Amino acid sequence: MKTSTETAAGRDELDRLRKVADEYGIPLLQALPEHAIDPELVRDVPVEWIRKHGVLPVRHDGRVCVLCSDPSCVREHEYLALLLGVDLQPLLAPPGVISEAIDACYYRREDATS
Repeated sequence: MKTSTETAAGRDELDRLRKVADEYGIPLLQALPEHAIDPELVRDVPVEWIRKHGVLPVRHDGRVCVLCSDPSCVREHEYLALLLGVDLQPLLAPPGVISEAIDACYYRREDATS
C-alpha cells in the first residue's frame, strides 16, 4: 500500500508544504514520531473540532506545538493555545500525517481511560 507521500498527489502536497515551510520559517515533518503524541494535550478538545480544523497539539523538541498543514489558520492556533494555556509553535505536516496522528492520539486516550 502506498503512503500519502508516495503518490503523485502526495508528492505535490509535500512540495507545496516545503515552499510554505520555507516561506514561514516553520519546520516540516514528513512523519510524526510516536513520542510526540500526547493524549493529555487533547483531553478537553473534542475530536470533531480537531478533525474539522486539521490541527493537533503535539510535543516536539521539548515544546508544545500545533501540527497543521496550513499555518495561516491563526484562529485555530490561538484557540488551542488559549485552551491549553501555552504558546504553540506551528509544525507543518501533510494532511495524511495529521489525520493518522489524530487517530493515534484519540485512540490512545480512549485506551488510557478504559
